[in-house]
Amino acid sequence: MTETGVSPEHLKRRKRLGELLVDAGLIDQETLVQAMKAQQVQKRRIGQILMEMGAADDLAIARALAQQLRIPLVRPDEITIPQEALDLVSPEIAEHYLLLPVGVGNRQLKVALVNPLEFHAIDDLRFVTGMDVAVAVAPENEIISALERYYPKRDLERDF
Repeated sequence: MTETGVSPEHLKRRKRLGELLVDAGLIDQETLVQAMKAQQVQKRRIGQILMEMGAADDLAIARALAQQLRIPLVRPDEITIPQEALDLVSPEIAEHYLLLPVGVGNRQLKVALVNPLEFHAIDDLRFVTGMDVAVAVAPENEIISALERYYPKRDLERDF
């Protein structure tokens, strides 16, 4: 514990995504600074910018985060998601936070996120479900693909 009463492990979890990717050796500090400057102008997620810069792909980012945060890496393209888990999370929450419920059991919802440091998502899920939330990380493209598969958009137009 530090003098603030916060454990060093908690402080590590509070790091930002870019800092963790530097710590993991996936990108260097200069690349992070360039990405952060681009982020201020483009108003997009740092992971997207790093992928567009060619600095890292989404699987490499997910692997680095899993290792740095000591959380599981989930590959949504390689698993079947139980309907029970999907029913607990609205499509709006899943799309807003780029997360996917991947399991449920013992009053705990297991979710994979593109950015597992998205604490608002975890708090919202706890509130909405009344369950504990176990976090994993997943590659962005696989989350997006799974969201399209498991939460298909409803066509609002009807033929009369």
